[in-house]
Amino acid sequence: MKKSKNFLFVLFVSVLLPAVFLLSACNYSGSGNVQTPANVRIVNDSLLGWVLQWNPSSPTAQYDVEIRNTNTNETSILRIAGTIFHTNLIGAIETEILYELRVSAVINLPADRTYFSDHVYFGIPSPYKIPAELVALNGNTLSQTALPSGWTWNSPQILLDEPGSRNFYATYQRAGGWIPLRLSCVVSVQPRFEYISAGQTHSIALDCRGQIWTWGNGGNGRLGHGTENSALAPRRIESGYNDVALPTFLSVSAGDTHSMALDTSGNIWTWGNGAHGKLGHDSTISFTRPRQITTGVGVIELPAFTEIDAGDEHNIAVCINGQVWTWGRNNNSALGQGTATNINEYRPRRILGVVGLSGIQQVSAGNTFSMALDGQNRIWTWGWGGQGGLGHGESFIVENRPRLIEQVFLYSSGTVTMTAPAFVSISAGLHFAIALCLSGEIWSWGQGTEGQLGHRRFINEYRPRRISPFSNAMPIGNISAGGGFSMSLNQFEARNWVYTWGLASDGRLGQGETSNVNFPSWHSGLNNIQVISAGGAFGMALDANGQIWTWGSNAQGQLGHGDLTQRNYPVRIVNQFLFMED
Repeated sequence: MKKSKNFLFVLFVSVLLPAVFLLSACNYSGSGNVQTPANVRIVNDSLLGWVLQWNPSSPTAQYDVEIRNTNTNETSILRIAGTIFHTNLIGAIETEILYELRVSAVINLPADRTYFSDHVYFGIPSPYKIPAELVALNGNTLSQTALPSGWTWNSPQILLDEPGSRNFYATYQRAGGWIPLRLSCVVSVQPRFEYISAGQTHSIALDCRGQIWTWGNGGNGRLGHGTENSALAPRRIESGYNDVALPTFLSVSAGDTHSMALDTSGNIWTWGNGAHGKLGHDSTISFTRPRQITTGVGVIELPAFTEIDAGDEHNIAVCINGQVWTWGRNNNSALGQGTATNINEYRPRRILGVVGLSGIQQVSAGNTFSMALDGQNRIWTWGWGGQGGLGHGESFIVENRPRLIEQVFLYSSGTVTMTAPAFVSISAGLHFAIALCLSGEIWSWGQGTEGQLGHRRFINEYRPRRISPFSNAMPIGNISAGGGFSMSLNQFEARNWVYTWGLASDGRLGQGETSNVNFPSWHSGLNNIQVISAGGAFGMALDANGQIWTWGSNAQGQLGHGDLTQRNYPVRIVNQFLFMED
């Protein structure tokens, strides 16, 4: 008896559970001159990690392989039994396996015969690790996705244009004349996200195709799906107000009860709660789908914008020439227009008449105060300055026009001041603010009673004070101030790590802490992070693979995991929840 040398397995991948698969022992039935294998044969394929073991002495399952006469169409049956199992059970993709065995016509068969088989489904689910190269991302085609050496796509024109599940086929040709191994797999296509924004109780993400996804509290239509329903998992916004087609977006911002987005043409879109005119549509009407802002105060046509930020009940934007525009509720002069605090703006209005306020690079809207960073690396603040939130040295003050922060505290303790350093990034939280300077140091001021300033004490600061240097980790530009807590992204040993500090309730620090933390604390569970965002009582992080991690309060489903369970540590939003609807 001779042993077959060539095998072809078609593995159909779709749903996951155990680890051992059954195939066949060798008993021949039917006509023909074919002899069955008599000895144990082991075939190792290190690339796929599969081992095929033939064991005719103790068959555990059987199926038939037909031998067909290519001239007469006469068929015979070769019955085979054995065991197949996987040597690497790390995979996280749910699978079911379908096998097809074909033995080469040149091996021990008459010239007029060849092997073939019908698909035989064993129905025994088991883990299967798809090669990393098969993880195709939204917006690509399989023909553009690199595969391991020896693999080629034979269904290259199937587009991964929309999220969902697809059947894809790839063939592996092993050296030495082996018949190809064909892999048929179901690939879950999910968005690759590029930007995130955490609001009070809802979340927004922007994918690599410029499309917007939202989840969490749907009150007042802030999710943009045409209803006020909440969503427990990310859901893509399909259309705008009056079913208008949505453009490609560049950035998003989640406020308290409303949302904003900036498209590639520099237009601003808003939706959600319209109270106090914060949607900018010259009314207090709420909208459940994104609507473009088309007019501003004193202008026929709005300029193109480059930066946006949504506060609790007001908004800030920067136009292409570096000018600041605000609208919405003017509570405690948060708009900076120099008007009485009860005069709201229902359309965007440009801030005029402030000497030196030009070339603005970044803006940030807090609860009742605002910030701007200019091209000279200087910080301007205005609005309500209670608890030192404006950083001008007063414990309580209201500034109805932008005012430059000129002095900061010289040391981590004491009251000696010095000229403010050059800043490169800002973030306004709930009655406090943080900023990153050019030398990589983080400064903070305002309310500090929960430890959110990071100065190893629980007191307010009325001017910016430097946070003690991070141990061996350099802040790299991404900072975020939320509801009583802070976040920063720091680089250490060529990786990006997340630090959090401040109020610990609801798990918002993501470190399992129950007591407030008054100094930056390293997030051991997160690395290779690109973007962070601090919300009302929860945090978000976006990794280099475009995947989102969330933690903290989940009372409205804002974490996106398909439930209302609080997470005290970061958990990645997995693709099985990406397409759920409430």
